[in-house]
Order: sequence, then structure tokens, then C-alpha cells
Amino acid sequence: MALDFVATIYSGPNLTGISRILAGGDSHRSDGDDGPELMGAGLWHALQSNELSTSAFTDANVIVFKNDDYSGPFSQATLPKGGGVAYWNCAGEIGSVYAVATNRLGEKEIRQSARQQLEAQWISFLDQKLGGTPASREGGPAISWQAFPRDIEYLDPALVYLRITQALNISIEWWWDYAASMTYHLFPFIDNLGHVRVWGARWAIWVEDGAKQGKIEQQLASQVESGLGQLEAQVNAKLAALDGFGALREVYMLPGNQVGATGAIGTFNGDTNDDATIVVVL
Repeated sequence: MALDFVATIYSGPNLTGISRILAGGDSHRSDGDDGPELMGAGLWHALQSNELSTSAFTDANVIVFKNDDYSGPFSQATLPKGGGVAYWNCAGEIGSVYAVATNRLGEKEIRQSARQQLEAQWISFLDQKLGGTPASREGGPAISWQAFPRDIEYLDPALVYLRITQALNISIEWWWDYAASMTYHLFPFIDNLGHVRVWGARWAIWVEDGAKQGKIEQQLASQVESGLGQLEAQVNAKLAALDGFGALREVYMLPGNQVGATGAIGTFNGDTNDDATIVVVL
């Protein structure tokens, strides 16, 4: 495999101490270490600097996350194609690191905010789905990526998913209300016609403890389970608007809202809980 970029992370400032290499090339776009992997390398909560080197073929990005599972607040350093070598010092307890190639030579990217594209559709879908039931929305959804999940049933730890989580209120006559939530995981992919689509990979619910918990879970589960296929169909109908671009090469995701990212050298701070960016490659 020919390497297009290399990211080296260090336990000390100014590229000193224990080091570990992440890299990407023509056969894979990204590389990463989550909390357990950093712990095994002696870099968990010990990362203080990183170096990027890139070729003339791709922009290179290294993203450091507060949490062990590529989630929460993050800081992203970018080096544009042909930028040579650059390094940044970083601070704080870093739980996971992700390196990814973007804007490859000869490719065109279309970036979409998952929140901007899906939030209004989600609210309409869910209000209709829950109409006439004791459950109702509490505010809007949390839309984020779920990258390389460990130990989450039905999810592949080698993939990146779009996660939609919604807080709920359960109103019971002559009883106090219960807090609950529902979560869907959607997997974006390119189908055999070259079109971007999603697959409904998983649904889940949570209901707070109490005497009515079991009954609420039973009633809510049936609604949420049946809704996964319906949501998948609605999202795919929306994605069909991209079919006019012809056969697409790839779809991948970035954390936070990176629709306006310029690819210039520098850093970008965000939070995975704010949004996810769906990147379609032509």
C-alpha cells in the first residue's frame, strides 16, 4: 500500500516521548486508536503533540477526542495536500485519536450536515409515529457519528454509523411521568448502482427505573422497532436527490459540522454531539 499521509502522535510536547504512527493510503482512507489502544501504547490521557506529513495527493487530518470512543469535544489539525510536514502541541486528557484523508486529488466532495438535512424530517417522522401514544419528544434529536463502536450489539466495530438519539417523556394517567430515550443507528453506503443510501442497523430504547418500567419498555419497543425501517425508507428517499450526480465513488463521515471546512492548514474545534458531516465523493 502506498501511503498518502502519516500522523505521528507523541506523549511529550514538541514531538518528544513515546510515539505511535497512524497512516492512510490508496487502500484505506483513515486510521485510528481508541481508548484501549492508546492505553496499550502508553498514550492514553498522555498525548501532548502530533505531527502530520502529507503527499501531493490528499489533505491530511488528525483529530483528538476527549472520550475513549471517538466522541465528545474534539480538536482537528489539517495539513493541505503538498503541505509537507507540520506539527501541533495539544493539551487536555485525550481518550482517542483519528486520522483521515480528505479532498483527495482527482476527487470532488459534497459535504452535508446530517442535522441540517435530517432534523426537520426526523421531528415530523417521530411526532407522527408517537401520535396517540403516551410518549412525546423532549426537544430535538441528538445527531452524531458513532465511530468504530466496541461492544454495541449489532454494530460492526470496523464501521462508522450515523446515530440519532431522542429524549422522550412518557405520560401515565394517575402516575408520575417517566423519562425515556430512543436511538437509531444508520449506516451510509454506496449501493450497486453507485447511489448513496443508508441501512437501518440498530434500534434501542432506555426507560428510567420504576414500577412501570417493564410495561413502558414493552409498549415503546414495538413502536421504535417498527420505525427503523420507516425511517430508513424516508432518509433514502431524501438521498435519492443525489442520484443525478451519477455513480458515486464513496461516502464517509466526519465528526461535527465540517461543511464549510476549507482544507487550509490550521485547527478546528468541535463536538461530536453537535452534528455529523456526511461526505459524498464523486
